[in-house]
Amino acid sequence: MATQYNHSAIEKKWRENWEEKPINVNDGKKEKYYCLDMFPYPSGSGLHVGHWRGYVISDVWSRYQLLKGKYVIHPMGWDAFGLPRTMRLRWASIRPSPQRPTFLI
Repeated sequence: MATQYNHSAIEKKWRENWEEKPINVNDGKKEKYYCLDMFPYPSGSGLHVGHWRGYVISDVWSRYQLLKGKYVIHPMGWDAFGLPRTMRLRWASIRPSPQRPTFLI
């Protein structure tokens, strides 16, 4: 029988490692590099193999900038209350509302 995955021990190990040897530190001396990805569609509807290609390229490019000594900011998030969500609701014949608690798929 395989040993059970102990996420707590692994999390503790790597958190300690990252605190001892930080990788991306803003010391005020490094040039800043900001790489913003085009956010994926909030509902996840329509995701395809072409999406990962864009994210892999920006990940590799950000890593390259980090290795060149820059302070890299590379956020990822969801535009959950923006135009894509509104358009999805309209497509589904649901009236858009900021208070709508559903996550459309």
